[in-house]
Amino acid sequence: MSLEEEENVERTSMLSERRQEEINNVLTETNVEPMNICDALLEYDETILTTSICKKLMYLKYKLIFSNILPTEYELNLVNSFEGDIFTLKDCDHFILLKKIVQGFDLRLRIIYFKNTYDEEIKIVNELLESAFDLVIFLKECEKFVYFYQKMYKYKNLQKKKDNK
Repeated sequence: MSLEEEENVERTSMLSERRQEEINNVLTETNVEPMNICDALLEYDETILTTSICKKLMYLKYKLIFSNILPTEYELNLVNSFEGDIFTLKDCDHFILLKKIVQGFDLRLRIIYFKNTYDEEIKIVNELLESAFDLVIFLKECEKFVYFYQKMYKYKNLQKKKDNK
């Protein structure tokens, strides 16, 4: 099929309108073709699959609900059941087919995301641990203060009792 014929072909989708819209929005935002995503996943290419692109491919904020953008088995079976020329399918359906082409699609994407964010996540964990240690030290100081305050209070009460006698 020539390029001109390919452009004139009516493209179809096996997915619901909402799901098409979700996936197409993400593909538009990432500005990466489904086959380039496939190649990057197979090669663990972090230059194409940056942190922001991985995040967009994994999760989509849709009407204030976070939904998983990764293809489900149902969607994969639905698109696989298409009996026509797969080149007449829309990009969103090609995205679904990536799960069949790339073994461990979800896991590979999560590994690349983890690898990209590891240093940042460790920094956050270290900051949280430092805050927790500071809190423990503060609480120990508070405990000493409360102990001292209780001793002073008892001492003053004893002094008042002596003065009243």
